[in-house]
Amino acid sequence: MNAGSRQFRFARRRSSRRGFTLLEVLFTLMILGLMLPSAMRIVAMTRTGAKLAQHRSEACSLAESKLTELVGSAQWQNGPTSGDFSNDGWPGYTWTAEVVNWDQAESMQQLRVTVMWTDSERGEDAVYVDTLVYLSNAASQNGLSGTTGGATP
Repeated sequence: MNAGSRQFRFARRRSSRRGFTLLEVLFTLMILGLMLPSAMRIVAMTRTGAKLAQHRSEACSLAESKLTELVGSAQWQNGPTSGDFSNDGWPGYTWTAEVVNWDQAESMQQLRVTVMWTDSERGEDAVYVDTLVYLSNAASQNGLSGTTGGATP
C-alpha cells in the first residue's frame, strides 16, 4: 500500500462521522414533538397570568383613587354610588361604593369601593378596597359625616 491510499481511507472515515444519522434526527424530532406542546401551554398560562396581574393592578389603583376621591370630597355620604372609568381613560372598568355600619364602633362606618371588569377568558372579576370613616357625635345624630381616621374633631 502506498501513502496515497492511506490518506484516502483516513479522509473517508472522517467524512462519514460529520453528520447525524437518521435515527438520531428522528429521536430528536420525537423529543421536540413531546416537549413543544407542554412548552406552549406554559407560555399561554404565563401570558394569562400576566394579563390577570395587569388587570388586578390597574383595578386596585383605580379603586384606591376612587376611594380617596369619595372620602376627600365627602361624596360617599350622598353622591353617586356607582359609575365607570371610561371618562378617565379606563374603559371596561366599573365601580360601586357601599357604606355599612361598622359593628366595632357606632361612630364608624365602613366604606367599600369595588372595581369590576370583564375578562374574555375568566368572565367578570373584581377587587375591592375598604376604609373606615369616622362620624362625629353631632354628625351621626344629624346623619352627616365626619372624617376618616380616629382623631376626634
